[in-house]
Amino acid sequence: MTEMQCRELVGAYAVGALEPPEAARLADHLLSCTRCRHELDEAEETAAIMAAVPPEAFIDEPADPNDAIFMRALHDIRLEAFEQSGPPPRQEAGPQLRSVPGGRQDSFPGYSGQKARSHRRRPRAGSASQQRRTLAFAGAAAAAVLVLGGGVLIGSGLGDSDDGGTKTAPVAKQTQATSQAADPGIGSANLPGLEGENTTTKAKLTVDVSSADTGYLSLNLDGSNLPAGQDVEIVVSDTVNNDTVVDTVKVSAAGVLDETKPVKMAPTELTTVTLRTAAGEILVTAKRS
Repeated sequence: MTEMQCRELVGAYAVGALEPPEAARLADHLLSCTRCRHELDEAEETAAIMAAVPPEAFIDEPADPNDAIFMRALHDIRLEAFEQSGPPPRQEAGPQLRSVPGGRQDSFPGYSGQKARSHRRRPRAGSASQQRRTLAFAGAAAAAVLVLGGGVLIGSGLGDSDDGGTKTAPVAKQTQATSQAADPGIGSANLPGLEGENTTTKAKLTVDVSSADTGYLSLNLDGSNLPAGQDVEIVVSDTVNNDTVVDTVKVSAAGVLDETKPVKMAPTELTTVTLRTAAGEILVTAKRS
């Protein structure tokens, strides 16, 4: 077996996923190849780390506690993992290679069934290529753990808790992002407001503006002396005179308007806020003071 072939199989060998004849050939090569034995050390350590991860840690979605079949399967998986778990393997103090008839060593599974590794505790290199090989070993170990554990792939994001519940951090992050987009007041900062008055009708409009981390502006409109009970449009204008109707609201019976509306606009783009009728009649316009 060549060194290249050995390096391709050493990850599977570390988790016992090779057929006996192939494992025996690889063991024979490992007896004479220091580099491959060194890579086997790293592959075994990676496999040990992967084996310590419970099967349910590979979950894509949070478990539904109302799904009886899923929860029963999850319980069986945890129970099986607990029953199969044992004390960690004892680290060997040093090399224990010894000669046997025919020049073979009995330190590899291909010959005596022993799982001892006489090449442990050797110095390591820190090259980038070695790091890439370690990642490849991790992938092989993960695949073998899933296959040998019954082929149950039930993704990440699930963990044990004292009450048997689940942890759903990714979902929480998504919920937080959604709530921030819906509520422009999160992380807001006050900006210069706008004021305006219609000298003919005495209608007044004051707009307090705040900027949110989500990219929205929050407009707090306070209008007075407006046509009582009338539907009016809230219109914002930007620096290139583009008008956008934010919403249509109703003036109170006292001629007062008190509304807060979010607007997807940069603070420097907002120039005016106008109240107008559905027919397009401008009631009052607020500008930067």
